[in-house]
Amino acid sequence: MAKAHGIDLSMVSGSGPGGRIVRADVLKAIEKGVPAKAAPAPPAAAAGELLSAAQEIPIAGVRKVVFKNMHLSLATQAQLTCTPRHRAEGMSSCAAAERRGAKVSYNAVLGEVIARP
Repeated sequence: MAKAHGIDLSMVSGSGPGGRIVRADVLKAIEKGVPAKAAPAPPAAAAGELLSAAQEIPIAGVRKVVFKNMHLSLATQAQLTCTPRHRAEGMSSCAAAERRGAKVSYNAVLGEVIARP
């Protein structure tokens, strides 16, 4: 409702629970004619200077700590992925054991695969 009437809510004091702005507050602001928030003017370019869509924002607060930790991790850890390959030749012994009536679990198979070089 405030947006439809162009009311700047930062100029309205709330009378609701915890200082919240309620409908009655907005109606009073419309009657009083509280000014709307002015849109910020875009920065003017100097003569010969091109405007860019990119804007540099300094890193601060929690983002700065996260950035430092991520950069430290990147700088101190090896940047590679190790993908070992295993042969499944031993699986035939599992199939033979199952034919004899023994139950072979997936955990046993994985343990066997991981333990072999």
